[in-house]
Amino acid sequence: MKLKLFVIKNLEPVLGKIAKQDMNIQMAYRIGKLIQTLGSELKNIEEHRINLIKKYGTPQEEDSNNYEVLPENKENFVKEYEELLNTETDITIEEMSIDDFEGIILSPLDSIALSSILI
Repeated sequence: MKLKLFVIKNLEPVLGKIAKQDMNIQMAYRIGKLIQTLGSELKNIEEHRINLIKKYGTPQEEDSNNYEVLPENKENFVKEYEELLNTETDITIEEMSIDDFEGIILSPLDSIALSSILI
């Protein structure tokens, strides 16, 4: 399945919320596997975001590991980060339908985020 990185990023809090709920063992396994699969992509996105912050930011005097993107660099930072998030990647995940989430409490916004991976 091809997904843009922003879709994967938007799934992160939804899957975290779902993972905290009780569900049958088969669904728990499938959600766990999905979280693992997307986890490597999320880690990669975060590494690139940090690299952009370092590229366009300035280390803080009190903590050189903290960076601040200055206003004059913010536009370039946002532009490159949006380009990154619009990158498409091919991932292998098990097909799921809305019926698989029966009994799991989701908000309408959660449902919208999940719709990108449902058949």
